[in-house]
Amino acid sequence: MLSKRRIEEFKDIYLMHYGVVLTDAEATEYATSLLSLYKAVYCNSEKMNMRNDHEEKLQSEPNQK
Repeated sequence: MLSKRRIEEFKDIYLMHYGVVLTDAEATEYATSLLSLYKAVYCNSEKMNMRNDHEEKLQSEPNQK
């Protein structure tokens, strides 16, 4: 749940960029959706980086027999 302060900040930013005044409910919905998108993209990106780093490490290690 977003704090009242964060919702107000989002409303201010939205107003500056789009010239539209949002209700608290709209701002909460939009901000929550934006945060979810950010988490989905960022977390997946981090997972991909970790997987790529692991694969590179495995490929660079000499075969041990």
